[in-house]
Amino acid sequence: MKKTLLAAVILACSAPVHAGWQLGADYLDVELDSGISNVSDISLGAIAIHAGYQFNINDAFSITPYIKYGVGISDDNTKLDSYYYDVYGNATYTTYNIKTELDRYFELGGKIQYQFSNGIYLFGNVTSTNFELSLEGYSSDDTQTGVGAGMGYQFKNNFALELGYLNYSDADVFAGGIRYNF
Repeated sequence: MKKTLLAAVILACSAPVHAGWQLGADYLDVELDSGISNVSDISLGAIAIHAGYQFNINDAFSITPYIKYGVGISDDNTKLDSYYYDVYGNATYTTYNIKTELDRYFELGGKIQYQFSNGIYLFGNVTSTNFELSLEGYSSDDTQTGVGAGMGYQFKNNFALELGYLNYSDADVFAGGIRYNF
């Protein structure tokens, strides 16, 4: 057992591993489930900065732990229609306008990537993301685990363009961004 463990450690340490920092910026389209049957989903826009450290396992595969921090740049105004009846049976119709803002988006994740020789790459990721929302003066803070996938194109000059999708229990996030590897 000890000899097998020692051989595995020596083999792992002798394998060539390259690493490098990755910085970037993203636009995020955050679609939140309102949780109310007669209210549409909430759509918010955000910009975010991204920092990660890419470990190249071989010429094709890499693993990148990363963090992403963003702030909202577009809010959502949702209308909630409500009917109620008074004690005499008279119906009253009221429409409420509810403004939702994304105050903060913080994502901690890991990405596994497969790089094709023509510059195109595919990736999958797992994240833990904290959404901080303001809803008509009330604040909500929610952390969810998500899984996602995407693709990108790596240019020869260390720049890359990326498109991705993340799925959470109460949200979907579509992202487009630029990366710089050094």
